[in-house]
Amino acid sequence: AAAGSIAAEDPELAAELLIDAADASGGDHAVTLAARARELAPEGGEAELRACVALARVLRDAGRDAEAADPSERAAAILEANPQAAHDPDVLLAAGVVDAMRGERARSLQRLRGALAVRPDWANAEAALASVLSTGEGLTPSDLREAVTLADRATARTGRKNAAVLDILAGALAASGDFPRAVAAGREALDVAERSGDQTAAAAMRLRLAGWEAGRR
Repeated sequence: AAAGSIAAEDPELAAELLIDAADASGGDHAVTLAARARELAPEGGEAELRACVALARVLRDAGRDAEAADPSERAAAILEANPQAAHDPDVLLAAGVVDAMRGERARSLQRLRGALAVRPDWANAEAALASVLSTGEGLTPSDLREAVTLADRATARTGRKNAAVLDILAGALAASGDFPRAVAAGREALDVAERSGDQTAAAAMRLRLAGWEAGRR
């Protein structure tokens, strides 16, 4: 009843609360929460942008990449229609994530660095930037060193209790060839995911961990 009242009185706030809940959840439940946030968010605003980014992310985490295309494209359209939002760190983070999902690495890096310039020491932006720096083709030693540094910081800021951040750290370490540390961080991430009940994320982490244990990036 309370949730319904919030949705009726302040749909933007209700959407933001659902996005936060989706971020803290996983699997199909996270998809349901993010999809509902997108439905409630006022059209064309920051809340809809964040909801679309969250929905695209949880769909990809659930292995539903084809379904993630629509919210990703909608997020990009919102950004193009609202250039005045380009200096908001939350918007820059969301935009950087969308760019990464669309394979636009250079623009993603620019926006994520912009988010950190506006809001230094932000674990979410540090983790997102580390992920982009440590994935894809043509990675440089400098990229990988920065990715590990950022992921280490984000992991410390979140008290080593965020499975996604730990997983990003593990991936950055593996991309750098530091498989012992990658395996250790990957096991931490898997433990946190399992204890939180996020079986979809845990299943994906097990596959990545098996590769790192075998020395595969």
